[in-house]
Amino acid sequence: FPGSVTGATPVFTNMVEMGLVDKAEFAFYLNRDATAGNGGELTLGGVDPNHYTGDFFNVPLTTGPLAETYWAFEFEDFSISGTPITDCGTSGCIAIADSGTSLLAAPTKIAQAINDKIGAVGILTEECDELIEQYAPQIIDGLIARLPAKEICKDIHLNNGICTYVVGLLEKGLAANATKEDIEHAVEVVCQTLPNPAGESTINCDKISSLPNVSFKINGKVFTLTPEQYIL
Repeated sequence: FPGSVTGATPVFTNMVEMGLVDKAEFAFYLNRDATAGNGGELTLGGVDPNHYTGDFFNVPLTTGPLAETYWAFEFEDFSISGTPITDCGTSGCIAIADSGTSLLAAPTKIAQAINDKIGAVGILTEECDELIEQYAPQIIDGLIARLPAKEICKDIHLNNGICTYVVGLLEKGLAANATKEDIEHAVEVVCQTLPNPAGESTINCDKISSLPNVSFKINGKVFTLTPEQYIL
């Protein structure tokens, strides 16, 4: 088993060496129903057949620095609706199975390509879109009147961080002689320019049924996830 980041022997490794478990196996079950009383389960020394169907598929772990502290393995391909998103087939790729998160993480370039394919947007972008969709006319009028961001947001009863942040960005980006057309265009595109904190993105849940499947090819076997499975 991989060791810990601090170099300490993991608890489960000690349990195996002391003969406290039947098998050198452990399994996680995460309940997707956030309202359920039981959020999940960690099984030590085996697996719980109540939480899976089919057969397990063995995947060899990699070697090297990453494998010292992570469950790292190679995979040959990642695709969306059958279209490869990476060049893993030629250059090779390494993934980790991390029980500390339920998110799918990837390098920025690949994550952006995935988000573009499924229509996901950054968290700030989503909040900004909602703000502009509801209050664009009032924000535009306030900017034309050269009111400060805090006052514009106060007038529309949104004296909160996202409103002040977005309107403040608009203020700073507009020239002193900006026309009404300039302001309208700036309001229209401002949400596309926002940073994506922590790289996390969201998607409109009403669109889940129309999203594509995604597939990983690992050790020669293709694993396909439906939108209902890869969207939290």
